[in-house]
Parts: sequence; structure tokens; C-alpha cells
Amino acid sequence: MLRAVSKFGGSSVADAACVSRVVSLIKAPPADRTRQHVVVSAPGKRTLPGGAADIKVTDLLLKAHGLAAAKSRAEYDATMSTIAARFMELCPGLGSLQAGLDAAARDIYDHGELDTGFAASRGEYLNGLIVAHETGMEFVNPAEDFIIFGEDRKLDAARTLEAVRRRVACQPGAPGFVIPGFFGGVGGKATPQMVATMSRGGSDVTASLVAAALATDLKTSAHDPGAGDFGGVVHENFTDVDGVYSTDPRLCPTAKSMPNLSYAQTHALALAGAGVLHPDAVTPLVSLGVPIHVRSTWDAEGKGTWISTKAAEGEEVAALPSAATTEASVLALGRATALAVAGSGSRVTVVCKEVAEPGLGRRAVESRLAAALTARGLAFTQPKGDEGGLGV
Repeated sequence: MLRAVSKFGGSSVADAACVSRVVSLIKAPPADRTRQHVVVSAPGKRTLPGGAADIKVTDLLLKAHGLAAAKSRAEYDATMSTIAARFMELCPGLGSLQAGLDAAARDIYDHGELDTGFAASRGEYLNGLIVAHETGMEFVNPAEDFIIFGEDRKLDAARTLEAVRRRVACQPGAPGFVIPGFFGGVGGKATPQMVATMSRGGSDVTASLVAAALATDLKTSAHDPGAGDFGGVVHENFTDVDGVYSTDPRLCPTAKSMPNLSYAQTHALALAGAGVLHPDAVTPLVSLGVPIHVRSTWDAEGKGTWISTKAAEGEEVAALPSAATTEASVLALGRATALAVAGSGSRVTVVCKEVAEPGLGRRAVESRLAAALTARGLAFTQPKGDEGGLGV
């Protein structure tokens, strides 16, 4: 049986229905794994009636920090009220949540001279309180001697892995732990001045650090009769799509999910702009061989993408419809190149099925793409005759 570290991204916890779905997944894991370690992000953008634009909670908190620094009290209070209402919709009447909101409103304003770290971290912190309450799991404040940063505000991986092992080592029958992602504490301290954050998407890194610590703990206790029948650790990464795609499925309806990716391919894709995983999420897991399973929160039967030592193979073909811009096509090709550079031997063809701009023929669009690729230092092949597409 696998010990899963289950990370839920912002789109997975964006509103009350999403949180309810997440809680059901945590309480009813598949037969092959347990879900005792949960990492949560701040609420992401919601799908609003009429297609109205929404704002991520983290962006609202950053706005509040700027208003606190400027001492714009009235606008600050209005922004914090918007944030509070957003959280109270997720879990009305939760006392610890209200106390956390009150403390955040006070501390962000009182420490407006600090960098943005403390304010930005409150989205994950408050969401962690909600998910811990709804699941009956123990809440872990990652800034309190858990995710540890040095005085230079860079992650201290060695101290962090040891602290995680001490704090949340798997305990058969225990209710489990909910850990806010993205932040920690300088020297393991949780005061506003000492809270430090990773770059955007850092909850992926938090989950990988927890998974690495558990894997190390499993190896250490492999011969312990009380260790149970656990066979390994997996970092489950829940998002709004079923796996990692060769191109953005929102731009390319024909894009295919890749069943397997290597660690190197995943890192290269992340650096090339694929938004599924943080570029540093694979780093703690490679030497331990801990896989990442990227899957959809809304499709329990989906196969998703397994990230391990096994690489993607073969050729993927993605057709870009007229809604896709030339820049989107270039990004798609850039990601394809990242896969190839990472050593899979894969070849990805992006076909301009329809022209992106009125008045331009397919060849003109492809020529523009070729010029953009050349400017980015990407290698490509342009087929002869009537065959469409640029190969990378």
C-alpha cells in the first residue's frame, strides 16, 4: 500500500463545492493507498456566473499588503472584508477561521513595512484551517519548525526533511495531517517577520518535501515490525486537468495527456512554462525514486500522468484551432522542444489547422512561427509541399 502525500491546487479548493469534493477524496482513498498527509494551496479563481472575472485569494492578499504599506486604511479594510467573505463561504461559522482572519487583518496592516511573504502566506494558512476542520485531521503550521528557511530566506532542505520526519511520520490509524503549502519560517519561527515563501506554485514543493521525508522514514524503518505493510510513497498532485498535456488543452482541444514523464522531462516542461508543476517539485524526489501522480480532482477514474524515471515516448500531434494565437503556438512548440531536449526522443508536431489571423494563409502563419522559434533559439523543421505543421 502506498502512503500518499495529496496536494490540492488552487483550482481544487476554489469554492465550497470544490472543498467538499476534496474532503470526499481524502476520506475515501483508493484501495492501494492512504491519504494521511494533505497539502493545500490558497483558493484559486472561481467559475462565476456569466463568465465574470475572478481574482485569486493570493492576489487579493498582495493587494491588501500594498494598501497596508501605503496606510490606505479604508481601502485596506474593504479588501480584507472581501477576503474574509470568500473564506467564510467555504466554511461558515468556523471559530478558528474567524480568529485566523482577524489575526491576519491585524498583522498584515501592522507589518506593512515587511516584504510580501507573510501576507501572501495567509491564503494557504486559512485554507489549511478549513480543510483540517472538515476532514478531522491535525493542522500543521509549516512556519513552526517544519518548512525551515535559513537567514538568507532560502529553503534549508536538510533541516526541513528532518523536521518533517519528526512531526508527521506516518502513524497507522492516526487521523492525518493538513499542511498549508508555499511557506515556512526562517529558523522555524512563525512570527510575521520570520514567515518566508517559495515562488508561486510552491505548494508543489511543500508536498514533495513531505513525500521525500516520508520515503526516507520508510527506508529507515523498513525492518521495523511496527512499520506496517506500506510499500512506498507517492506525491499525488490534484489539479483541474487529468495529467500533464503536451500543449495547453484549453488552446488545443486535440491535446493528449501523457501517461508517463521522466523527472527530467517534467523539470524541462516546467521551466518552459507548463503550469502543472513547480520546476523544483521533482528535485527532492529523484534520488529516492518517489513518483508524482498528476491527476484531476474531478475525475476519480482518470489515469493522469505518472512522473518517475520512465520517459514519454513517441510522437504527439496537436492541432491549434483558429482561437489559438501565434504566440500560443510558439509556446506549444517550446514545450515540445523541452520534452525532446530532456532526452525522450519524442517529436511533437504542431499543426496550424486554421489560420490564427484573418487574411493570413497557413504558410504565412507557419513562417511567422518559424521566425519566432528562431528568435528563441529553438530548432525546428518546416515540411515541404502541402504537409502542414512545424516539427520540433
